[in-house]
Parts: sequence; structure tokens; C-alpha cells
Amino acid sequence: MFEQKFRLIAILLLLGLGSCTSPRLMLHQDLHEASNCYQVEGRMALRIKPRLAFGPYSTTHVRRGSVRSYQWMAGVRTRGASQKMKIILANPSRGAFDTIQTNARMKERDLPLWNGRIALPLTYRNLLTGEIRSSLGNAAIFALYPGDNPWSSVERCGHLEIPGEPLLEIFRYNTVEGGRQIPLAQGLGYRLVQNSKTIAQATVINRGEVCISRDLDSDLEHRIASLFSVILLMQNLD
Repeated sequence: MFEQKFRLIAILLLLGLGSCTSPRLMLHQDLHEASNCYQVEGRMALRIKPRLAFGPYSTTHVRRGSVRSYQWMAGVRTRGASQKMKIILANPSRGAFDTIQTNARMKERDLPLWNGRIALPLTYRNLLTGEIRSSLGNAAIFALYPGDNPWSSVERCGHLEIPGEPLLEIFRYNTVEGGRQIPLAQGLGYRLVQNSKTIAQATVINRGEVCISRDLDSDLEHRIASLFSVILLMQNLD
């Protein structure tokens, strides 16, 4: 809980409470020439079973499992939680769909002080793994692991492995319009890099936005859209 509140306060302070407009991520320079950008619909809706849509993609099924949590004390307090999720993301124009299974896990250790009134954070780990299986049966796997340090300068935070494709690396992307960078471990957005080139990015603030290079084949684009649907729907387990 402390970590979650700290991140929220940091975002508000860095972006400026007095701004009249919501911040927007800058489109990465590799995507300036040829990319399609889609506004995300349904992400902010208060639904038990949300329906997410952007561009030609939409979810036909979203199921979140119950959050399983634990906590114990041995001088140091250790607590954790896990949650599974299943998503089906379809592209009706192609008659194609992906089935995504995810497993999110969080573990935190802190030292309670002054009879538990405050807690000194010691370690924090957040890991999201999963499999994307296409309607043709091909499977891709991914892992997303935001940094433990909220002020970390390390931007790489995961990868996507697709059979027959060079590895796609996931990077936090916190550059807002105007070129200002916000150094937060959990990104305001994420970008995908293949062969040292950014080929897609997703914004996770406000309603969300997805931008994907037009140079990709339809299968690769669908796997990327599936990964972004997970990122847009994932919940904080703090």
C-alpha cells in the first residue's frame, strides 16, 4: 500500500497538479513516419467484465481470477499476492483471435516502525508472466517486471518471445509531450523494441492509446496488440 501511494503522489507532483490538460506521452521518433495510433475504449468503464477496444481489435472475453494474498511477521513484515487473468482479443476483420493467459505476482518486505504507524520499505517485486496463443495454435510468451526502485534509470522491464521472430524487448516509456521524462518504475507507457528499433508503444495513463508501426505483418501486429491489452488491463496487487 505504501508503494502504491508513493507512486501516485510522485506522478501527481511531477506532472503538476495545476496543469489544465492531461499529460500525453510523446510519440517515439521511430514511429513518426509510419504508424497507426488508436484511442482505447472501455478501459475506464466500471464493469465487472470490461470490454476493451482499439483500432481493429476488441476483447470478447476478460476474466480476472480472485486475488490470493498472504502476510506474516518475523521482525520484518512479508506480504504478497497473486492473480490470474484470461483475455480473448479478436480482430473481426481478419477472423482471427488470440487467447491470453496471465499470472501476476507481487512480493513486498518492509520494517514496521513506531508500533506499526509507519513502515520502512525494504524490497518490492512485481512480476507478470503469460502466454499468447493464436487461433492457429501458435504460442508466444512474455514477462513484464517493473523495477523495484521507483526512481530507477533502468528502462528495460520485460520481453515478448514469438517463434520465428527476433526477441521483442519491453521498455518503460515516460517521455511526455515537450520531451520531459518522468523517472518512475511503473511506466506511464511502454514501448516494444525489435532489432534496436521501436515498433509499438502503449500509453497507460488516462483512457490509453496504442500506436503500432505499419511495417509489421498482421500476425506480429496481433501478438503486440494482445500484449498491450494485458498491459492496459493489468491491476495493481498492492
